[in-house]
Amino acid sequence: MHGQFVPRNPLLNITQQEELARQTKLEIELDDNDIEPYLNKSYQRVVQRINMPGFRKGKAPRAIIEKQFGKIYLINEIAEYMVSDVTSKIIEEKKLDLGGLPRISLLSLDPVKFEATVPLKPLVEIGDYKTITIDINAKKVKASDVNDQIERLRESQSTWEPVTRKAELEDIVTIDFTAQVDGEVFIEKKDAIIILDSERETIVPGFCNKVVGLEKGKNKRFKIVLPDDYMSGPTDDKIGGKEASFEVKVTEIKERLLPEANDEFAKSVGDGHVDLKELKKSIKEELQQELNRQHAVEFENAAVTQLVEKSEITVPELLIEHELEHIMNERRQSLSKMNVELKDFLSYSGKTEEEFKEELRQDSTERLKRTYILQSFIDKENLEIDEAQVKLRLDQLKASINPAELRKSGLKPKELQQRIDEAESKIRGDIQFESAVKKLSDIAKSNIPSNKKDTKTTSKKTSKTSKERQKK
Repeated sequence: MHGQFVPRNPLLNITQQEELARQTKLEIELDDNDIEPYLNKSYQRVVQRINMPGFRKGKAPRAIIEKQFGKIYLINEIAEYMVSDVTSKIIEEKKLDLGGLPRISLLSLDPVKFEATVPLKPLVEIGDYKTITIDINAKKVKASDVNDQIERLRESQSTWEPVTRKAELEDIVTIDFTAQVDGEVFIEKKDAIIILDSERETIVPGFCNKVVGLEKGKNKRFKIVLPDDYMSGPTDDKIGGKEASFEVKVTEIKERLLPEANDEFAKSVGDGHVDLKELKKSIKEELQQELNRQHAVEFENAAVTQLVEKSEITVPELLIEHELEHIMNERRQSLSKMNVELKDFLSYSGKTEEEFKEELRQDSTERLKRTYILQSFIDKENLEIDEAQVKLRLDQLKASINPAELRKSGLKPKELQQRIDEAESKIRGDIQFESAVKKLSDIAKSNIPSNKKDTKTTSKKTSKTSKERQKK
């Protein structure tokens, strides 16, 4: 048994507190016999990196090392590994239904005392999912929806032409302007191009309306009270709520010219439309497909939500904390991709990190509930993973790997395989949960009264999205 910790029987130095909300705490004290194999492992580490007079490197006896540096030094060297390893073996010995990583706190080194808070798997009492009913009606495309899309297509093909009249809303203007508060300039721009849109102000609320009516070459001075939360820079929050003085000169005015919505316009959009009527028909079919997709997602989400509401679950606090940390890291990464740090985001939002965490805490709890309740549903329905789908998605992932970029990354074959294995595990989980949601949705659909079921069939004809048209 050299080098291994074997819990003694009876476990005289281990106290387990009563389970509370699927969480328990182990209080552990190790004696000399318990820590001996770990001290030996610690010695093997230490002796390889120190020089002892009279001995070749790595050859000094443990007794000499321990006398020179002390027993506590060796314990401290191996403490993190030791308490983790001991905790894992005790959890296994006690057959605890581990739900996540324990939280370990080292209390002392002499004697070695520590406590481990152990989250157990959430306890789920799944509700009667056979009676789930969803009352969400599918939406139909309206004529106004089609017309709105036609307008967006017209805007995508619009041109901007200079005009000599006064500036109006929806125009694009080129301006030189300065803004100051208490005599201090906080904005100074030349040849700034803005769209005069009073609903989407790019400078400050009310700015566009002040520019409306100006002619090319004309100047105007005006004042606007800045919003209370206005900031001219990431670190400047002192001018919000104050009155700002602006001086603006218009150097150019352009208006948008839209193509007429006729048969020629329909042909120019692409996709081989022969006239406007056919274009509208295609748009209607495409919009209906999107509404049907949205309805399917809403229906599935409602089915899962109802399953969660019908079920009972106890989630340990430590699992919630781990999930919260995971979500926080996701947010940090998302902000990082936009070159924004969390502290700057919080500053702009006017929130502390603790307030932000509290908002995400509910998301963490709900995510865990949905995950474990769906897993219970999977187990009860004996849902199997579609291996063909796993292979298909994994093959697609492998095909997307760029050999040149892979060589450039310096990733070793073993590391690459590890990442592929991790990806496969995630793919398998995704497919299993997708099948669970579909199964639950099918059950809910079967409970819809026949007189409410939508028996109308929608066209399966597919067309390119409006974005693709706009690109053309």
